[in-house]
Amino acid sequence: MKRYLIAISVLFALSPQCFAQSEVSLKVGGVTVWLGMPKQEAVKRFSESSYKVIEAKDLMPVVDQASNAVGLVTFTSGHLSYAERSWGTCEEDCLDSVLAALGSLAADGGKRCTLEKDTLLEPATKTDRISIICGQRGVLMLKGKIGGKWIADVEEFISSEP
Repeated sequence: MKRYLIAISVLFALSPQCFAQSEVSLKVGGVTVWLGMPKQEAVKRFSESSYKVIEAKDLMPVVDQASNAVGLVTFTSGHLSYAERSWGTCEEDCLDSVLAALGSLAADGGKRCTLEKDTLLEPATKTDRISIICGQRGVLMLKGKIGGKWIADVEEFISSEP
């Protein structure tokens, strides 16, 4: 009985981040990251997988050896609080990327989702964006003109702030 009580006490004392690893994760390139992951571990895993990490205070773009963007990770107090990966930019038909990203979101279970639409208007930028957010997971679809260049992109993300 005493061992049972000690085991329960240890479980309650553990940080919730220990349990979040398998719950809210995202594969960025070939590296799986999770909310609450220590920054040093993320940098190590990306480096070991031959990705180049561009460290800026709490924001870290991740690129492959050919300098193509793979994803973006953000840290708060030294722990991962946001990560995104692109399902592919496209010039004509984004349906495959949309289906892949939404399929990944749907695979996470039947969480209640919200749908948001906004438009960014700046002198050299006009983008229409639609976000589908389901708890700490989401998909962002955008299309528009940035710096005179037309873009369309589908991104999947995780965030500690739903």
